[in-house]
This record gives sequence, C-alpha cells and structure tokens, in this order.
Amino acid sequence: MKYLGLDIGRKAIGIAVGEQLASELVTLRAAKDENFYQEPARGRSMGEIGSFVETENTSAIVVGLPVKEDGSHSEESKLIEAYATELESKLGIKLFRVDETLTSYMAEELLEGQGAERKEIEERRDQLSAQLILQQFLEENAPT
Repeated sequence: MKYLGLDIGRKAIGIAVGEQLASELVTLRAAKDENFYQEPARGRSMGEIGSFVETENTSAIVVGLPVKEDGSHSEESKLIEAYATELESKLGIKLFRVDETLTSYMAEELLEGQGAERKEIEERRDQLSAQLILQQFLEENAPT
C-alpha cells in the first residue's frame, strides 16, 4: 500500500511518498498574500495533492497534526484538521492523522547536521517534515 504524507502549514505543504520507506517529494508554496487555509490557495493545493495521489497511485494520505504537550489541539491544528477533513471528502481517499510534534524542528536539525545552508533548510524543511511524518506512520503501522 502506497501512502502520501503531508505536512500542512499556512504557507507551505510538504509532500512525501512511500510504501515501506518514505522519501521526500515536493513542497507546495502559497503566493505571498495567500495561505492554504483560505481560497483560492486552498482549492488549488487540494487539486495539486489530488494529482499527486493519482500520479503516485497512493491508497491513503497521512497528515501530521501538531499536538500541545497537554494533548490538546492548538488553533493551527484545528485549521489543519479542517483542511484534512475537506481533502478526505474531496478526494474520496482514506486519511490517517498522526502527531507531528517537533517534526519541523527535527527536519531543521537533520538538514543543519548535513551542512545545509539556511536557504536550503527553508526550501526542504516542509518536505522533510512530511517524510518524517510518513516514516513515523509507516513504522508504527508496519505489518508484524
């Protein structure tokens, strides 16, 4: 079963793909004065994600949701949940939600450890976060 992993943010959506191992794919970026929680960027990004689902022949989507230390959801996670619910409905595909706490931080740490410069970190952070989200899901749900 092939999955698409998403790190959804206001200005960028990281996308990864994988079956047993997750690999980085791409980052969608909103125009300067737009964000993915509002139209027209919202609908456009969902169309692009739908194209990836079709092109990559994925069976399900894994979305990362940030969770606070006390287990509650932030305003950002509520926006991501609303986006994910609409995406699931529009695409008619199974959608899994996982805790993405600290994935952006881990992605930055990994990239810095590889000697990446600030510009490269900014360009790759979201897709690497998506890869980490998807890899976590794959490891937690591997057949035994």
